[in-house]
Amino acid sequence: MKKESTACCTQIPANAPWIIAILIVAAVAAFIVLAYKPSGGELVLGNQNITNYEGTYKVLNATTIAIVMDGRGITQDNRVKVFNCGTAFAQGLGTMGKTVNAFALQDDYCIGPDMNRISVEECNTQIHANDYIIMIMGTNQTPIAQYYADHFLVEVPENDTKGCSIKTI
Repeated sequence: MKKESTACCTQIPANAPWIIAILIVAAVAAFIVLAYKPSGGELVLGNQNITNYEGTYKVLNATTIAIVMDGRGITQDNRVKVFNCGTAFAQGLGTMGKTVNAFALQDDYCIGPDMNRISVEECNTQIHANDYIIMIMGTNQTPIAQYYADHFLVEVPENDTKGCSIKTI
């Protein structure tokens, strides 16, 4: 007696490797699109100068202050000085009872107060949600410290030996 085979085999189509490759590429593309937070945009700050008295008044009356440490386009040594300056400002403002939200600009993205990588555009929105902004940048030229209507610009020279601080009385 002869047994009939009940097992059935399907034939793999000849174009199966191409179909699998297309599915893999589509899966990778979907992951990149869904997982990557877009960069882009530029931090927008005003250019209306104000006096030191007016700027000091703005800082003293602000409840929340964004400290923005710009690490773009500077050396690693200068970047460390910018971040040290931001830390010193945050400490001084904290002793004054201010709520400080720190931001770090790097290349084409931003690290927000929750330590997540976000787009510069989203960072811009979060920064401007504060009452006042302290913008700290590195420079290899003569540094400036200038108050503006919406922010205080502090440039930290690469050869800085003094550091930054907010003096409280």
